[in-house]
Amino acid sequence: MQHEETPISQTLLPCGVRLVFAPNKLQVGFAGIYICAGSRDELPSEYGVAHLVEHMYFKGTEKRNGFQVFNRVENIGGELNAYTTKEETVIHASFVPLYLGRVLELLSDILCHANFPEQELERERDVVLEEINSYKDEPSELIFDDFEDLLFAGSELGHNILGTTASVRKFRRKHLLAYLQRTYGLDRIAIFVTGPYEFKKVVALANKNFTDIPYQTSQQNRKLFEPSPLLAEKRIAKRTSQAHCMMGALAPSVRDKRNIAFRLLTEILGGSATTSQLNKRMREKLGLVYTVEAANTTFLDTGYLSVYFATSRDEITHCIEIVKDEIEKMRTKPISISILSKAKTRCIGQFWLANENIESVILTYVRYLLDDIPYTPTTQLLAEWHNIEAKDLLALANEYLRPEQLVTLLYV
Repeated sequence: MQHEETPISQTLLPCGVRLVFAPNKLQVGFAGIYICAGSRDELPSEYGVAHLVEHMYFKGTEKRNGFQVFNRVENIGGELNAYTTKEETVIHASFVPLYLGRVLELLSDILCHANFPEQELERERDVVLEEINSYKDEPSELIFDDFEDLLFAGSELGHNILGTTASVRKFRRKHLLAYLQRTYGLDRIAIFVTGPYEFKKVVALANKNFTDIPYQTSQQNRKLFEPSPLLAEKRIAKRTSQAHCMMGALAPSVRDKRNIAFRLLTEILGGSATTSQLNKRMREKLGLVYTVEAANTTFLDTGYLSVYFATSRDEITHCIEIVKDEIEKMRTKPISISILSKAKTRCIGQFWLANENIESVILTYVRYLLDDIPYTPTTQLLAEWHNIEAKDLLALANEYLRPEQLVTLLYV
C-alpha cells in the first residue's frame, strides 16, 4: 500500500510570524493562530489567566464588539472557537473556502487588536467560574486534572488550566495584558491554513492582513520539569455512586524518540481495542467496569501514562490490584509476537485515520515547528512502528513502570 505524505509549506511573513499551509481538496477551509503559551507559562499569581485570555479574545476588538466578532464567521455558516492547554493557545475557524480573506482579517483583528474590555471581563469571569464548578459534577473529567496536579506537584505543569475560584476572581484587565506581553512573542506564534488553495494566494492574503502584530520576542522562561518524590496514593472523599480511580506514572516526552514505542505499550495495556489487556480482564472476563482506558500524554519535557476506571466501592481494591498485576506482567514477560503484531497494526491504522484529519496534521506540524521538535516523515514513522520489538517495550516498562513509580488517585 502506498502512503502519501501530506504536503506542507511554510514561510516567514514580513510581520515576523510563520505561516504554515497544507492543501486539501475538501470544500472546507480551516485557519487559525497557534501560540506557544499556555498555563505552564503562568506565574503562581496568574493561575487560570491563560484560559481567561482565550475567552476574552472573543469579547471585542478596537473596531468590533463581541457580537460582531462571532457574527463575522457565523454569518457565513462557519465556526469560530479556541482552546487552551498547558503549552499552547489556539484560535481557529472552519468556513467555506471562498471566505479565507474574511477569516484571516478577523483572526488578525483578534490577535492584534483585542481590547479586553473590563465590563466584558466581569461577565466572562462568571462564565469561567461556572466552567470550574461544572467539573465538580463530572468526576470522570475532574479526576484527570487532579491526577496531573498530583503527578506534577510543585512544577509549572502541576496546576489546573482553568485556575481556581479564588485566582480567577481577582483578575483584572492589567493582569491579562501583563501575561500577554511576557509570554507572547513573534517567535512563538504561527498562522496556519488548510484548504483548496494555492500557497501563493494564502501568502498574499496573510501578508495583507497580518501587518502590525504587537509583540516582539517572547520572555517565556519555562523551567524543565524535574521529577520529585511522589505520593504513592491519595484519596479524596466524593459523594458519587461509583468509586473513580486514576493510576499512572511519568513517561517519555514528545521529544523522546522512544515515545512511539511507549504509545504502543500503552495501547497493549489498555488502549482503544476491546482486546487490550485491561479491558479483556476487567470488563470482558470479570464485568467489574463499564470502561477502562489507558492513555499516553506528552509535554515538551516529560509525559505520563494514565489508567482510568470507575467501579463499585466494594471492587475498587480488586481493580487496583488487577491494574498493578497487568503492569507487572509488562515488566517481567516480553509481549508475545502475536499481541505485538496486532497492536502495531491497530496503531498504524489509527495513525492513518488521524492523518485524514488535516486539521490535526497541520496543528501537530506547527507545534513541532515552533518548539523545534524534529518532524518525522510518514515513511520513516511507519518504519519506526514496524521496527519496535518486544524487548523495547520490556525495557520501557522497567524504566518507567516500576511499582515505586506508580501513583494512584482515588475518588471514594
